[in-house]
Amino acid sequence: MSLVRAAGGCTSSATMSRPAPRGCAGWPSHRRPRRCWPVPAISHFSILSSSSIALCTPAIARCTTLLELARTPKRGAPRLRQAVRFADARSESAGESLLRVLHAVCGVPVEPQLVIQDDEGYVVARADLRILGTRRLPEYDGAYHRDAAQYERDRARDRRLRALGWDPYSYSAITVFRTPSVILRDAECALGREHDPDRLTRWREIFAESSYSAAGKLRLRRALGIPE
Repeated sequence: MSLVRAAGGCTSSATMSRPAPRGCAGWPSHRRPRRCWPVPAISHFSILSSSSIALCTPAIARCTTLLELARTPKRGAPRLRQAVRFADARSESAGESLLRVLHAVCGVPVEPQLVIQDDEGYVVARADLRILGTRRLPEYDGAYHRDAAQYERDRARDRRLRALGWDPYSYSAITVFRTPSVILRDAECALGREHDPDRLTRWREIFAESSYSAAGKLRLRRALGIPE
């Protein structure tokens, strides 16, 4: 289990819940790490680094949103303020947030959660992202989509979308993490742009600082006092 999953999953907005009664962020009291952190921040926003997690429990308990938490004088709040700029309550999972931020920082304008209807008004799909000015629909496929039955439903959905003139493109975590250039090239092609690898510079910086990278996970473990 990754640190992100161990932290308790993700939320679909910037609203934070109060700490769980059994301990900070759901940790049993006898196993609680020496610092507590905003669980939705760690799990939902890919751009948070380990330096933004050292926010103590009383501050979290008094806050109801990440914006409020970012305005506290606690250690890590400045980095959290930077992270919140990338937040969008329409993204419904950590994976969707990663894909959205990747496009955004590469200069690719996207619209999250586009509802697509057929000619009779029936909802065919709600796409993770649409590249503005195109019919391209970049989507994040997590582990759930590897289930055989779900895979067949996804392909049937894709056929319906293509019949309506849309162009769904699915990406896994491996592509987002290891080969983001594939996603950038696809987006550039959809927009009729020439490939410019320098567009990935900001994304690589953000990813390197996040707890999704190996170095970021190591910093997170050290900050929480978790043995390596």
